Formats: sequence, C-alpha cells, structure tokens
Amino acid sequence: MNLSRNKIWFLPLLIVVLYPVWGQPVKDFLAVNIEEIDIVRQLGDSENQQFRMEDFTLYQTGNGKMDMKLAADKVLSGDPGTSEYRLKGVRCTLYGKDDQKTNITGGEALYSAKQHLVTIVDEVLVDANNGEYTVETDALRYFTKYKVAKTATPIVFKNNQTIIHGNSLMYNMESGAFRVSGDVVCDL
Repeated sequence: MNLSRNKIWFLPLLIVVLYPVWGQPVKDFLAVNIEEIDIVRQLGDSENQQFRMEDFTLYQTGNGKMDMKLAADKVLSGDPGTSEYRLKGVRCTLYGKDDQKTNITGGEALYSAKQHLVTIVDEVLVDANNGEYTVETDALRYFTKYKVAKTATPIVFKNNQTIIHGNSLMYNMESGAFRVSGDVVCDL
C-alpha cells in the first residue's frame, strides 16, 4: 500500500472533523447584513434610481457660438433608460443674433436631451432683448434644435409702453419674430 497517495484523503476528513471550529466564523463572514439588504432595496426603487447634482450648469454651443446656458440649483436624473433630467431653481440664458440675451427663470424644468427640449414651469419669467420686454407665464417650452420658444398657457407680455395678455405665445430666437394668440387683450 502506498501511503503517500492515500494522504490526500486526510484533507477532506480534516475539514469535516474540524467543521465545528471553523464553520461558524465562515457563516458569519458570508452572511448578508439585513441593513445592507435595506440599502439595496432603496437603491432599487425607481424613485431612488437617480443621481443628484447641485449648482448645475449646462452649456450648448453651435457653430462656435454659445446658444444656451441652463443653470439649476438641483438636478435629478429621470427614469432609468431615458435622457431626461429634472431641474429645480432654473435659470436659462438663450443667446440670439448680435449677442442678444433672453433670460428665463422658473421653479422647475424638464430637460430632454433626446428631444432637444427644455420645459420650464412654475412662475416662468422671460426677460428678452436685453431687458426690452418681459413675458410672464406658467409654462414654457424651448426647442433647442429650432431655437423656438412656445407656451400654451396664458401669458402677460410687457414692455415700456404696452401690456399684452394672451393664451399662447411663440417666439423664434433666429428671426426675433413672436406671435401672441387666443383672447388677446392689448393695453396701450
């Protein structure tokens, strides 16, 4: 009988015999902590599958010029698999021809990179043509690809001499043209 070849059987026997000594520490080491499970569950919730940033600024350029600067106090990512971002405390600056700036502020916004769309809501204030006129509304959409702002909510358009009330507005940043429609009332 070759004793050296049979020594290999001692290892499994030794493991089984010494199990009471090493078994419990290995079980404790491999056991999942209940607190860790709760954290993983929270991360798995669709509400909590978001990243959050504070003091966020997004710049959009085209043809070597600044087109848009979108700043927010807080940003949350949208649902997983989407290109949407929820913004709070929104400040948006749109740059037109001849360095004309249009400043838009609002409480919240939704930015969709896929659709090239910024939707700003909650007390939206537009300060356009370097302070020449202002627009107040509840919600405004800006199509970044076409440089067009639209609103389907009531608006108040003000400049130094005129106040115009209407139900909707369309403003083209490229041409500077705008259209107010729906129950338009003009105070001169």
